[in-house]
Amino acid sequence: FAALFVYINKPVQLPSHKRTVIAGSLESKDQFQAAYLLAEPMMDTILEIPIANNRFHVNTGKTIPAGVYSFKLGSINQKIFFGNNDSLFLKIKSNDRNSSVTTTGNRTAENEYLRSGRDGIDGGDLWYLENRGYEMKPKSYAAEVMRLWNHSIDWITNFKTADNLKPGDEFITLQKKLTSLSYLKLLDNRYPQWFRIYHPNETLEYPKSIEAIRNT
Repeated sequence: FAALFVYINKPVQLPSHKRTVIAGSLESKDQFQAAYLLAEPMMDTILEIPIANNRFHVNTGKTIPAGVYSFKLGSINQKIFFGNNDSLFLKIKSNDRNSSVTTTGNRTAENEYLRSGRDGIDGGDLWYLENRGYEMKPKSYAAEVMRLWNHSIDWITNFKTADNLKPGDEFITLQKKLTSLSYLKLLDNRYPQWFRIYHPNETLEYPKSIEAIRNT
């Protein structure tokens, strides 16, 4: 029984698809001729996706590196994780008041993660570091950055959907790097600006523990 329990609760990473497919359905009173897959940050068009009878289906042989893209349909601009040998289905509902996009396919976990917010951390603590960190000494500031960074990394590592789906390893690695960069910006840019103003005759020194963030 214990072995069965562990097996059932083990997170599942969905395998790649045989083809690169993006498809979906649309519920809207507005008529659309096409949707677009755009590459951030320059918003170059990767795919133009024809729409007929409120449905679309594109099977492409184009090389699309796995990454975060923008799916644009009218005023809808939904971030999605997509790439070669991925199969993605988007169910779109739009009216005068709001719109919603539900994604399924072999990148379900990745796309649910993108909608889950900023790594599940306490926004108030992060806000304080970004806006009031000058009130803290370097050692205390670095310790708080490390605490939130560890929390974020744990969130990424252990994230899974309600259906026990876990993002792919390459997605987890990418998110860890992006998260680490955001905290390094606090340590290397934000706090040093304050320190030069409030402690002009002192040298800024952080504990060696922050090298864990740089290494990641």
